[in-house]
Amino acid sequence: MFGLGNSHSGIEGHNTEREFSHQESESRVHSRVVLEFMRHGKKEKTADGQTDEDVRLIPSARTAAREKGLGLAPQLEVSAVVASPRKRAQESATHVMLSGQPDTTGMSMEEIEAEIAKQLKYGKKIIPDSRLDFFTDKGGLLDKAYAEGWVTKFMVENSDQVAIADDDPQMTSITRVAGNVADLILRYVEMGGNFNRLVGRNPKKYEPLKSQMERYLGTHATINESFLLRLVEKLQGVDRRNEVMAKIGPMFKELQGFRVEIENTGPAQQEIHIKVKLGDEDIDLVVPKVVLEELVADRDEFNKKFQTSDK
Repeated sequence: MFGLGNSHSGIEGHNTEREFSHQESESRVHSRVVLEFMRHGKKEKTADGQTDEDVRLIPSARTAAREKGLGLAPQLEVSAVVASPRKRAQESATHVMLSGQPDTTGMSMEEIEAEIAKQLKYGKKIIPDSRLDFFTDKGGLLDKAYAEGWVTKFMVENSDQVAIADDDPQMTSITRVAGNVADLILRYVEMGGNFNRLVGRNPKKYEPLKSQMERYLGTHATINESFLLRLVEKLQGVDRRNEVMAKIGPMFKELQGFRVEIENTGPAQQEIHIKVKLGDEDIDLVVPKVVLEELVADRDEFNKKFQTSDK
């Protein structure tokens, strides 16, 4: 049913790093890794006995995700989904990724995954990643801020302090989120260099695919906003962070997020862009790799404050 192709760059779970590292050195090619981070769409009401992890999208949200994907024109052969373990986040990113295929909006995630499994010899196209999940605090302050419409401000100004006060090694806080997302992006920075070597060895194969690897990342309110605002603070200071926070408002809208472009231009030559449209402003941040590494180090140092550290 789906045109999955056979490119390793569109499969998670296969040892792509080892595969790439055994290729010949890349010539002077230009390849790209694109990461589309997005909040999930509107969810159904939780049914009696249903866990939050299993709550799904309403039908119109599946359609909205497909429509978003049509604007992005995913290339399935070089694409995969990485998403929160919560099914609604996986659904959103999956319908975006599959938007160029026969309509999947009437299919359950289980049906989609079964269809993909029929066509893949190894690896997976849909990968859960807890770094994209959220964990509320013991006192429910994060949930309260969300309900009252100021959760982004709470994350920036209060979340770290609440985690420390509660001695909570897991709660979603801005320093943890920023480090987790930076950690995830750094993984693809490393893979980008490896991918460039693969493209350099066989450029004609990847030219029709724009010499591009694509990942669609589904997550929740607080995750994208926290990473972006902490990054802006690192790069441009607190005043600019506050300007961007005001443009975001209470939180990103459903299916909204940011785009990461990792440009690979040769051996050990990369440029990382993080792009987001907020109102009438198109923000394009050029991010040194060392800044992402600092965010990860900040997370690790923050977690040392707790009796039981849990990234």
